Amino acid sequence: MDYLVSKSVKVLVNIEGSLRELPASLQFYSNYLLLVMADRDVRIPLSDIDTLQLQNNELRIRIHSPQGPQTFAMVFESKEEAKDLMSYLPLQKEAQESQDFMQNLDYSAKKTPVTTVIIALNILVFVLMYGGEKLNIINPQNLDVFIKWGSNRIFETIDQPWRLFTCAWLHFGILHIACNMYFLHAIGRLSEKLLGPVCYIIIYIFSAFMGSLASLLWNADGIISAGASGAVFGVVGMICAFLVMRRNEVPTTAFKSLKNSMMQIVVLNFLFGMSVPGIDNAAHFGGLLGGFIGAAIMSRSLDPKKRRAQFMPKVFLGLTCLPLICMGVWKSGLIHSKPIIVFEQLTQKIADNQDKEWINSDHLIQAYIDKVISEEEFKDEVNKEKEFWQEQLNAMTKIELDKESRFLNHYQNILARCQFQIDYRQELISRKRNKQELIFFYMQKKLEWKELIK
Repeated sequence: MDYLVSKSVKVLVNIEGSLRELPASLQFYSNYLLLVMADRDVRIPLSDIDTLQLQNNELRIRIHSPQGPQTFAMVFESKEEAKDLMSYLPLQKEAQESQDFMQNLDYSAKKTPVTTVIIALNILVFVLMYGGEKLNIINPQNLDVFIKWGSNRIFETIDQPWRLFTCAWLHFGILHIACNMYFLHAIGRLSEKLLGPVCYIIIYIFSAFMGSLASLLWNADGIISAGASGAVFGVVGMICAFLVMRRNEVPTTAFKSLKNSMMQIVVLNFLFGMSVPGIDNAAHFGGLLGGFIGAAIMSRSLDPKKRRAQFMPKVFLGLTCLPLICMGVWKSGLIHSKPIIVFEQLTQKIADNQDKEWINSDHLIQAYIDKVISEEEFKDEVNKEKEFWQEQLNAMTKIELDKESRFLNHYQNILARCQFQIDYRQELISRKRNKQELIFFYMQKKLEWKELIK
């Protein structure tokens, strides 16, 4: 087959440590380049070309070969001739296709309004919260303010599930919000263009919920979680899902570039999260998974006609499936049955009953002393109280708190309280006492109890 293009070039060759220009004829065929020089011919398969670099009229081609990577530098008579040859090379065509792809994404999101509004709202909430509460923007110390404004902590979120969403708009200081908004601005616009504004905001909200749910599921203690990072990772998940679901619609070069960028963002952020204390990696992973699931369900073709036809079905599917997924996780009992929640509920039950139990015991002893009730009735009532505390102790001992839990000391104190109440009532019915001894015993135990609950 005759060559398609022929150019006169000078090849830069390293001879004895210095670069020399050797005249050559560069011939372009359908699947390879041929450099014809005076002493030899060099054949370069197009599939082996790795990178192209053009500086003025000098074109550098890096290729893979059995001997390892090699670079050919060729000097053309003009820059236009070099550009003309590059336009024929598959690598350059792929680069042009990738550039066209990135420029033609904005079917209905030319200015990415949703990303802009989300960033603006995050900044507005930050200014209102830190200004109104007079918080230190570098290192806010008053965490109760974050609870007040809607952060995610399992003890409150169990009864106020709206915190799963509101926590995604609160941030722990200026650095926290700056990092999240930077990443959202960098990748949110691309994701909004790939998915369209409506699908994008639906998945963003879903990712925020999934990040919050993952935080509750993973973290053993009742940590305070806040920030848009779960939803931001959801944006990464959206792009990843789009690349998987619409692989055939994305040019090879753009696909490789986006894939590598998303992998780097995910790996670097998770490594950073593992090495720096206080970062909620569970929320990151939950948001990433949420964004991937949402985009896998709602992504549409990039072909304008197909894209318009798929809009309403995809929106309906997203508005149906994504809330059901969130509700399924919430209603599954995985969060409500966590040891820390069972412990909190039992602790509250004990706290609500312990004062009442002492009052009942006071009345019961007085009734027994005044002979209003018989000894058998007295013992029956004391045994009922003992059974209540035995039930609480049994329930407590079934809870498996982490040995490093910050609630471990409190847990052990609650166990001691239950055991104290059981032993007190056992001794109350096992020994006979006269009126004075019974009153003295009761007062002594009440003092011991006050020391125990300090």
